[in-house]
Amino acid sequence: MGKKLGNIQIPKELEEIIKESSAEESGKPADFDENEYNLKNFLTEFDRLIDPVIVGLFFGLYKSRELPPDDPETKFDLESSYEFGVDIEEYRGIFNNLLLCLWVHKNGFPSKSGDLSKYRKRLYDFTKKILDDDYFKGVIIPFYTKKAAEPTGGRGRSFLARIKGSGYVSYKKEKISMASPEFISKEFVDIQKEFGDHIIKQLSKKV
Repeated sequence: MGKKLGNIQIPKELEEIIKESSAEESGKPADFDENEYNLKNFLTEFDRLIDPVIVGLFFGLYKSRELPPDDPETKFDLESSYEFGVDIEEYRGIFNNLLLCLWVHKNGFPSKSGDLSKYRKRLYDFTKKILDDDYFKGVIIPFYTKKAAEPTGGRGRSFLARIKGSGYVSYKKEKISMASPEFISKEFVDIQKEFGDHIIKQLSKKV
């Protein structure tokens, strides 16, 4: 993809997280008291502004277990965009490996009685697509971060919305919510494990 990621279309919640991550004193609740809340905004603990995007990208895949749209010209109803002057090749490689596992899970392994050349062409076409820089930036990132912005559990707040609300957390037990950093971390780990158990481990059993 080159050294710079460039301008990426992202959900509004993600843009708000990025902006708050770079502002030390933002997001304090109206009843903020240093004896009742953490003193430092947890959102400022991200090492880089791209980190919330990477978290949302992976969560969207784990949550949806959907393959990205075939059409490289797919348009997304997203209100925001952000310019990132970073390289995320390390994460992209891991993500693409997960996408390949998901593709095989959904399409199966080639059978002896099937058309191997047709199967190989479909697999190679998919691989070529996800390795394309413009497709990754213009389709994959918007698609999966949008999934992370969708409400979970009926009317529940989305994963990104809960991250946005995790900057300051009350120490009082009755005020601890699903937006606390420890809850969000556990949710991510749990859904990552579910993806591994249902997708990756199932593939290994079929080999």
